[in-house]
Amino acid sequence: LGLLPGLRRILLEGRDLTNKRQLLLDHLLEELKTRWNDFEFIRAELGNLLGLLAWSAAAGQWANVAALGRAIDPYLILSGHWDAWNKTLNQVQSAAHAMNDIALQGWVLHQLGTYEFGMGNLAAAQGFLEQAISIRQKLGDEIGLRNSKHNLQVIAAAWQ
Repeated sequence: LGLLPGLRRILLEGRDLTNKRQLLLDHLLEELKTRWNDFEFIRAELGNLLGLLAWSAAAGQWANVAALGRAIDPYLILSGHWDAWNKTLNQVQSAAHAMNDIALQGWVLHQLGTYEFGMGNLAAAQGFLEQAISIRQKLGDEIGLRNSKHNLQVIAAAWQ
């Protein structure tokens, strides 16, 4: 899938790559089950992972969007890929809404709040984290609730 831009158009013109993309997606999702914290693996596959994430979102494969997004989230954060992280979170948020997955919504709202805090948007961060807290309280997600409350306290301290 990693082709020079000029060759990509020529070689891929008129070809249906759906089956090939699905095979690669299935393979990478299987690998990510055990290698989600193998940052060398994710770095090497990042172009494929982000491309498949966008393709899955466009195809409405929401479970795959959620699985890919959650798996690459730590790498994107810790490697400083802020734009890719934000785009990934927005795609996961779309997946959470499409699947009506409340737990995923709580997770992605927490992550979006954390992202906005890192970008210096304290009001937006607070709004996302408050939504995450509300969802996590309803679900009884004590660990998630504690994490979201902690991040909200960090924001409150930053405003002082």
